[in-house]
Amino acid sequence: MNFHDSGRRSRIIHVSALLLVSLVSFGFLQTRDAAIRAALSGLDGVLERYANQGTFSGVVLVGQLDSRGGRPIFEHAYGSADRMKGTPNRTGTMFVTASTAKTFVAVGIMRLFERGFLDLNAPVSRYLSDDVFPHQRSDSITVRQLLTHAAGLGDVVVGASFRKSPNALTRFDQVLALVRDDPPAGAPRVFRYGNDDYILLGAIIERVSRQSFADYMRNEVFQKAGMRNTGYVLVPRPANLAHGYTSRNLGVPAYTRPGDPSDRVALQTNDTILPGVGIPGAVAYTTAGDLMHFADALRSRRFLDSSAVKALWTGQIATGQGEQNPANREYGFGFFVGNSGPNRIVNHGGTGPGIDVGFDIYPDLGYVVVVLSNLDPPAAQDIRQLLRETFAKF
Repeated sequence: MNFHDSGRRSRIIHVSALLLVSLVSFGFLQTRDAAIRAALSGLDGVLERYANQGTFSGVVLVGQLDSRGGRPIFEHAYGSADRMKGTPNRTGTMFVTASTAKTFVAVGIMRLFERGFLDLNAPVSRYLSDDVFPHQRSDSITVRQLLTHAAGLGDVVVGASFRKSPNALTRFDQVLALVRDDPPAGAPRVFRYGNDDYILLGAIIERVSRQSFADYMRNEVFQKAGMRNTGYVLVPRPANLAHGYTSRNLGVPAYTRPGDPSDRVALQTNDTILPGVGIPGAVAYTTAGDLMHFADALRSRRFLDSSAVKALWTGQIATGQGEQNPANREYGFGFFVGNSGPNRIVNHGGTGPGIDVGFDIYPDLGYVVVVLSNLDPPAAQDIRQLLRETFAKF
């Protein structure tokens, strides 16, 4: 018996088996991708009806993550960015993120962590001086607890001190002063969603990086991820930023334009409630394409290593929302973590008067869904849910 021939035949059989598995997998993926595209074929008509009814205005993108920035397989814009001027939304229109910005901050922190500049288990007092946030409180709060909303902090963004005159907030230190004066909201080590945690993370980024928060995020997150139309600088207002329109009474003249679907509901712009400075986990601006690039950069580990991305996308703490919303069963670092049907999903949303955002990443399927709207919730959330039900079939 020729042992050399036997070994050669064994290797050929092994390689052939691997090739067969690869071809079968490739065929399955092609079939699945074709089925997803087919399932989206009627989406534009549905969204046109929503827009004509005045229940949606914004951009919807479904992208395939390909390690090269992502590739949109559905990307359409609806409604108006500026109703007074008659400017339509376009696929490259910028929208206010609301809380979706927390994903940016968490990535900024993890870039410092993986380079050894930050210890997630260290007390916050190691990085922030007593005059920024009292050591009496920060000695017993860790960076990790801030990332997971488990520091027992509150939410100044929804408080009276912030809302009485948000336009007067033009510097980050003014926002930090509000957080310093905000009393504890509960015991630590329990998930309590709010914005104070992420405002302090922004302050830590400034202290450790020795850059302004907005500059660091531009240089170390947005540029690295290929996000050319995302930022925290709101003054002067970016020319391509959509105005938000809300049915809430903000004390400003209601928008009216004959023949516009919004005439069925009196709408006001939300310009008066936007601060004059970006808020780390609450007020930035972005585009649908930039969020696709962001998701692709993370999934492909282009600017964070595998362990850092795993930490972002692994549930660190139970949210208590799992029964009603399985997609938000746990919170990682800056992302909700859970399931949508049979699929693992990491996600975040953002809502406010005239603001509604959905950002869903399916890491195993290799897809991202972005819904940006400049109307009140549930303008984007309804479409987000429709797309979650679509992806649950695959």
